[in-house]
Amino acid sequence: MSAGQRDDGWYLLHSQETDFAVAPGGEQIYFHTSAGHPVEVSRQFLLNQVIPMVMNLRGTEVIHASSVLTPHGAIVFVGNGGYGKSTLAASLIREQSPLLSDDAVPLVVRGQQAWTSSGPPEMGLWPRARRLLNRNDDSPNKLLVPLRACEHQEGEFPLARIYFLQPSDRVRNVAVKPASGPEAFAELVRASHRLDLTDRRMLERQVNTLHQVASLVSARTLEYPVGVPDPDPLRTAVLSDLT
Repeated sequence: MSAGQRDDGWYLLHSQETDFAVAPGGEQIYFHTSAGHPVEVSRQFLLNQVIPMVMNLRGTEVIHASSVLTPHGAIVFVGNGGYGKSTLAASLIREQSPLLSDDAVPLVVRGQQAWTSSGPPEMGLWPRARRLLNRNDDSPNKLLVPLRACEHQEGEFPLARIYFLQPSDRVRNVAVKPASGPEAFAELVRASHRLDLTDRRMLERQVNTLHQVASLVSARTLEYPVGVPDPDPLRTAVLSDLT
């Protein structure tokens, strides 16, 4: 993705044959897609990249993560693309812990409590993850899967736990380890969206919010062997940790 700002304050973003223009205050977003480019691809980029950056511009921090609602509260999975965030979330949905948001998770601090809220009722899933939700098809590609009402929960919920997914060639089994406040803060900063890196007040606000979240929410590092993660032992480890 490339980005810039015009003299009149409008932000310009370009990715995958789609141009986005964002008003200086984030109250308007326009986009133009090249002829023949799938509109759905542009829509996904809008939802998972552009809107999180605009939310940051307007005062809400958003991280690249997936979240589900458990009986213990909302839990968040943070990790790079391909680490299995959505697959693990799908595995928990199968166990009656509905999705809150996939790919973009907002974080808000109110008093001494960190909160998150829901996103669209859909997930981008590879075949193995789709089968966890009984979506059986022949496509080998990653597809956007609309969720049933029982698989998604709308609303705002207190954060109970943050898990940082970490594939490692040093482990043979899944391991859940405590993450310190400074470690959690560094990972949250790395996963956060921001639109204008020259906005000093935004950067100060973001650092303050993420520092509060790291201080208020118990965090864990979820280690597992390098390769395509097996969601079953990961899910078991998470549920055991929560109880």
